[in-house]
Amino acid sequence: MICSNCKEKTAVYNRKYSGQKLCKKCFCKSIERKVAKTITKYKMVSKNDKIAYGLSGGKDSVTLLYIMDKMQREHKNFSIDIITVDEGIEKYREDSIKIVDQIVENLNLNYNLVTFKELYGFTLDEIVKILIKKGDLETKACSYCGVLRRRALNNTAKELGAKKLATAHNLDDEAETILMNITRSDITRLLRYDPIPYEKHPHFVPRIKPFREIPEKEITLYAYYKNLPIHSIECPYASESMRRNIKTVMSILEQKNPSVKFNLLKFYDQIFMKNQADLQKFDSFKACIKCNEPTSSEICKFCELMEKIS
Repeated sequence: MICSNCKEKTAVYNRKYSGQKLCKKCFCKSIERKVAKTITKYKMVSKNDKIAYGLSGGKDSVTLLYIMDKMQREHKNFSIDIITVDEGIEKYREDSIKIVDQIVENLNLNYNLVTFKELYGFTLDEIVKILIKKGDLETKACSYCGVLRRRALNNTAKELGAKKLATAHNLDDEAETILMNITRSDITRLLRYDPIPYEKHPHFVPRIKPFREIPEKEITLYAYYKNLPIHSIECPYASESMRRNIKTVMSILEQKNPSVKFNLLKFYDQIFMKNQADLQKFDSFKACIKCNEPTSSEICKFCELMEKIS
């Protein structure tokens, strides 16, 4: 099987959704080109942008950093500051931080480590223990982790003076999020996953997701071919999340239709592009009565969750 791109080398990967058969070199180049095209397509980066980058040490965040750092060194039209969030998950986050330390040192990037303990007074493990002690078996660790991580990344990015906050959410993540919010009938949250970064509120740093059109398995393969150091242990709380069930459903659908994730993303983007002005108006915020941070409710989700463990 010959590479359908260079017509010379043996293909190592078959892209079922496009019909392409690619050799190792052409495959890796295709991923890098796709990232560049996605950044351009959605106007993710402007000249001289300071980009805050959420680096966990996992395959997605390490791979995207490798590609974006390469772009930054070639074009020198933006800068990268690393933010790593330590949630305080015993025998899990410590190992990933060692990998992050190694990567940051090798790439010589500015590095900021923030912890749940320092920011909020509790580690995630401690929060889970409090919930169990109070008999709250409904609220999952992932509910706290998502909200607290987002606030940590956003506030640190603001302190750094960043114009954008880059995360390594991939095509699988985006498609799963769209489907998950549809099944929840959560139109408010669904409409906030817009692809084009804009300032929703002075307190929010616009997010960019250069991997949003790249499947997770292709990121894994790229990391393998480039021999990137990655933290591959799954979070011990991951099995509790609804996303795990959505991922299973998506996998079943993909067996019948290899393009299903792309189709979900395309469907969402078409809605957003056709109704962009109206959807942006959908983001109406007021100040949380507890912390004064912007929220669509009287009390923001962060304060609502923290009240449960106070």
